[in-house]
Amino acid sequence: MMANRIGRLEFVFWCGAPIVAGSIVLDIVAAAVGAPNVPTVGAPLHGLFAIVVLAASIVILKAEVSRLHDLGWPGWTVLLAFIPLVSIVVFLLLFLAPGQKTNNPYGVPPMFLQRFRKLA
Repeated sequence: MMANRIGRLEFVFWCGAPIVAGSIVLDIVAAAVGAPNVPTVGAPLHGLFAIVVLAASIVILKAEVSRLHDLGWPGWTVLLAFIPLVSIVVFLLLFLAPGQKTNNPYGVPPMFLQRFRKLA
């Protein structure tokens, strides 16, 4: 599970992983049911599609809050991402702005894949 603060690289991972995993689940289920692999597969997969989208949205929302904590901002700032056009600026900020290098009220600075960086 994600920490209270995550860096840019980990943010990219937590935004992409649920989308990829959800797509794989939907493809496997669609193949098992015999439905064509298109977004308009019909009523049987609409419920599963809604569950996958909801799960991916929750994971991405948690990643956004953790990334805002890394910047030193409160988590409720994520509500700015729901305002049209402002959301573009918020996402660019989350992807491009470096986090705080020192401890802040949300924890210590993150180190994504720390064990693997020691080996390199």
